[in-house]
Parts: sequence; structure tokens; C-alpha cells
Amino acid sequence: MQRNTLQERYEQGDRNFQKADLSGVDLSGLDLREADFRGADLYGTQFMDSLLCRANFSEGTNLGYAKLNGADLSGANLSGANLEGASLERAIAQGAIYDQKTVFPVGFDIEAAGGIAAQELERQSRIASVTQLKAQAAQSTASAPEPITEPSQIFSTVQTTIGNTTPPAAASLDDSVLFPATSVTVAPTPVAAPTTKNANSSCLGVSFGIFLVLGLGFAAINLFKPSILIQTQTNPFEAIQYPQNSCGDPLPTNTNDFPVDFYPVFVSNSPNTLTTVNTNFCRDALVITRKDIEIQSIQVASFTTQQRAAQFAQFMTQKVGSGEVGNPTRILK
Repeated sequence: MQRNTLQERYEQGDRNFQKADLSGVDLSGLDLREADFRGADLYGTQFMDSLLCRANFSEGTNLGYAKLNGADLSGANLSGANLEGASLERAIAQGAIYDQKTVFPVGFDIEAAGGIAAQELERQSRIASVTQLKAQAAQSTASAPEPITEPSQIFSTVQTTIGNTTPPAAASLDDSVLFPATSVTVAPTPVAAPTTKNANSSCLGVSFGIFLVLGLGFAAINLFKPSILIQTQTNPFEAIQYPQNSCGDPLPTNTNDFPVDFYPVFVSNSPNTLTTVNTNFCRDALVITRKDIEIQSIQVASFTTQQRAAQFAQFMTQKVGSGEVGNPTRILK
């Protein structure tokens, strides 16, 4: 397979290059994020300055004497890959996964480069799962709140207050007082006309009864409004199962969607924070030097909309104590 063929397939959304013969092909500078090279022959292939984030080189992929100078291998799966004699100068391997079968070139320290052993990643994932299960169990045993007094009990005092005068038959909560979001509807059943002797007192009594029902109805609405009307907006990232190999948005598969802006999300840099993010949330998170402020931060993800980036930054703030949306990067194609 030649460079043009691979690039065309990738731009059309194809990520499957398993067992492909790309030995000696110059793929320098290409965006090949999340490409699947499992079992491929990449002997002597040139990936200089290529984007290989989260690419899959597992299952014995042959990267012997490949040129990976300046390549971004953050989050890539190198389990079982052969990198004997490969050039890795300036290569980024933060969060790259390896195992006991991975062969690295002499002198290359994958741990110092930020790689993660597959066994350690599995162990940390189990710890995170157990911690989550314990938290759920503790939450499920929490005592339920005491029930609120039924509104019907409030209205039961109306007849006692009025005396011998009976309020409209529709004064029950179920039949006459509704609790929609914006209004209260009172629909009393028509009362039979009183005799002439008691007409004035009966009308006064009925009016007073309706006044009390309405007043108590509005009081009940205000009493129960918090449990009926308040709707909490949930961050969509709360519903995702973590950890994820990648927390951000993928590149568009339709060439008509380019150019596209990616909004990065950063958290404060520290070894403990990076371990927490890699283990519990985004396995491809890595430390970079931000060009806008010239400081190192942990980039956890990138999104095609500023809104989604802001939501994820808020999610990260809740989980690790910091989260910020950086300046967008425009990808032309």
C-alpha cells in the first residue's frame, strides 16, 4: 500500500489497516489518530512528526527500524509490538500502553516517557471499579427523606373553619386543585341555590370557603414547588462509563466538514492528577506545554464545539479540582 492510498482511505473514514504491508513507506506528517495497524508490517516505515494518538499497534505489529522521530504516540497501544531499532527521538509516548512482549529499542525508557504497563492499567481499573461499587453501595443505603404531609390534610381543616357551611364539593385536591408548572385551576361543582332566608349567609359562607380553598391551594403550591418544578440539568459526561481510551471528539469522516476547530480541555499539571485522569477517566491524557501561556498543563480531551468542551471542563473540575477550555486549533483537512 502506498502513502496516497492510505491517506485517501483514512480521509474517507477508514481506520482499519490491519495486516497491511506498509514497510518502508513514507507516512511522515500524516494525521493517523486511532488508526488500527494490528499485525501490520511497518518495518522501516517513516512516521516522522505524524499524529498517531490512540493508534493500535498491538498483536505483533512490526515497527522494526521505523522512523518515529517527533511522532505523537500518546495513548497508542504498543502491546506486543516490535520496535527493535526504531528511532524515537522527540517522540511523545505519554499514556502509551505496553506489556511484557513489547520490544523497545536499546536505551529507550518507556516508563520515563510516560508509558503505562497494561498490567498496571488493568490493576488500576479494577481498583477504580471496586471504589465505584463501594460508593454506589453506600449511596443506596442512605436513609430516604421523611414523607411530606399530604396536601389533603391541609384542606381537611376548611370545613372546621367554616362551621356549618359546606364548601363546594370540588374542594378535594384530586378533583379541583391541580399543580401544573404555571397555573392553578379550581373547578368547583355547582352548589344548589339556598333558601331565601339563609341566602346571604350561605353566599357569604360559600365565598369564604372558596377564598380559604384558593388561599390554601396557593400555599400548597408554594410548599411543594421545589419538588415539582425544579429540574436539575445534568452534565452529559456524567452518564459515560469511564475510563475511556479517548474522551474527546473524533475527526469528522466527511471531508466537507473541514476545516474544523478543536477546543482543548486542560487540567492543572501534577503527577498525581495525571495518574488519576489516566486511570479513571481519559487514558490518552498527556502533559503538554501550552503555546498561549507557555506553561505545562494536562490536556485531557479536545471537542469540536466550545459548549461540549465547557461541559467537560466543568466535569473535570468536579472530579479532579480543575478544568479549563483552551484556544481552539483549526484542522484544515
